[in-house]
Amino acid sequence: MNRTFECTVYDPNQYVGLEIIRDRANKTIFIYQSYVSRILKLFNIENSTSAKAPAEPNYFLQKQENNPAGEVPYRQAVSMLKFLAIVSRPDIMFLVAQVSRFLDSPFKEHWTAVKKIFKYLKGMSDCGICYSGANLEPQTYSNADYATDVDTRKSISEYTAIMAGGAVSWSWKQQKCVSRSRAKAEYVSASDAAQEAQWLRTFLKELEVFEGLLLSLWITGQPYK
Repeated sequence: MNRTFECTVYDPNQYVGLEIIRDRANKTIFIYQSYVSRILKLFNIENSTSAKAPAEPNYFLQKQENNPAGEVPYRQAVSMLKFLAIVSRPDIMFLVAQVSRFLDSPFKEHWTAVKKIFKYLKGMSDCGICYSGANLEPQTYSNADYATDVDTRKSISEYTAIMAGGAVSWSWKQQKCVSRSRAKAEYVSASDAAQEAQWLRTFLKELEVFEGLLLSLWITGQPYK
């Protein structure tokens, strides 16, 4: 294009809703979503008190029988939060996955949990993921919450893949089987993480970059290579 048209090439600063800040001096790339501010304004959260965490420790939503949420924009809110969690906010992924389970029949506790996530985002709206040129070896961390869902007794698989100092892939989902021990739940989660690590390796190979890098899989703190 430069040979045909007179044009100036700039670094990318936005891509599919992501804001991109590149610091060439420090060799870092920072990505975040200003989309957060629009969500807070849409749901009248911008003037609310912010929260330090999206939920209390060991908090897990359950099915309810009383106090339905009523006419609230639950599905719309959860859909927007899910977009954030998938694209650039792994810190809210675990709770967004929980509130997503009650799209058809939300109750007040579920709607309260959604608003708590909004309040957390209000205080952390400028957070994102920073990548650098250091530590390019991909590392995947796997964990499992054993029998967390009291309604089904199913465990939760979690993993995060780190590369260049930042998360490149993450997941939090309920396991399809009922594990009879914590060890089995960990192995199921590790299997999901290993598949993601293998996909990442294949992807990097197709790009013809970073070939020969060793992939590491950490299962609750123990490395397997």
